[in-house]
Amino acid sequence: MQEVAIEDEGPETQFAWVGEDRVAFQVFGDGEVDLLYVSASGDPVDLRWNWPPYAQFLRRLGTVARVVTFDPRGLGSSDRASGDPLPSWERWVDDARAVLDTAGSARAVLFGVGNHGPIVTLFAASHPTRTRGLILANALASASALEPEAPAIPGQCFTCLDRKADAGGPCSTGR
Repeated sequence: MQEVAIEDEGPETQFAWVGEDRVAFQVFGDGEVDLLYVSASGDPVDLRWNWPPYAQFLRRLGTVARVVTFDPRGLGSSDRASGDPLPSWERWVDDARAVLDTAGSARAVLFGVGNHGPIVTLFAASHPTRTRGLILANALASASALEPEAPAIPGQCFTCLDRKADAGGPCSTGR
């Protein structure tokens, strides 16, 4: 796999097709496990390597995994979604599946950050045989904590990895 050195601008941006739309993605790293990294919106794949601390974080991820990262349709370097002003979560899950298919990944650990945590959570629930694990960072596993009337995501759909260091402690969400 392509090594990304400090002086590099990052890996080559490739495109997966979802219908008539192109979804921008990059693949880097040489670990034995595939990791789908879906960052918070606002940082296109082409620009992540321009900020040295972020590039260092990505390089470190690439030392332990083969990292696949993408811009969902309507964001960053991907096309706008045909027919919709902004795609639904389900369409963004389709983007993730298309990217993993194009990258040749049959099964991956899913890592969702911030407002894109629901993409990986829904992917894990929709495609359990393609999901090796789930990591949520700065993301809610349930909107019910903020809105009591909102439906909660069933507990079996995700793995809470935000446990206390003493193993077996409750998640920070109290669930």
